[in-house]
Amino acid sequence: MSTDILEPVCDPLDRNDYSLKLVNEICVLLSLVGSIFVILVYTCWKDARSFAYKLILQISISDFIYCMAHFLDKNVSLSLPITPGTLCSIQGFLVNFGMVSSFMWSMVVAWTLFASVVLRRIDLDKKFWIYCIYGYLIPLLTSIM
Repeated sequence: MSTDILEPVCDPLDRNDYSLKLVNEICVLLSLVGSIFVILVYTCWKDARSFAYKLILQISISDFIYCMAHFLDKNVSLSLPITPGTLCSIQGFLVNFGMVSSFMWSMVVAWTLFASVVLRRIDLDKKFWIYCIYGYLIPLLTSIM
């Protein structure tokens, strides 16, 4: 009995496909440029330093970490004497942390909108340190595990 019949002829999600890699690289690069833009606007213009923009800044920082981790294997491995296993572990940690942190900060933004519109709370900016624990500490702990 031949196993050739069970194997797919063409895998549409082949990881070696150049066009998929190119689209992925372009999207990550656009995300990196957008994150850098948001970070620069927050640091350069004091008028943009509202509580809502501070939350958006946290999402941009998380996305920046993810994007830098995405490009880590292409640039760092050529210049530093790091073993591929160590580099893979660092990249995996940063990718996981960046994605989970971005998701958590999106949940913080959703909660802030709900609390301010539906519950009519106005003192949400005083609890920013709790949001930082939720947006950074929980992803850090899950990434370490």
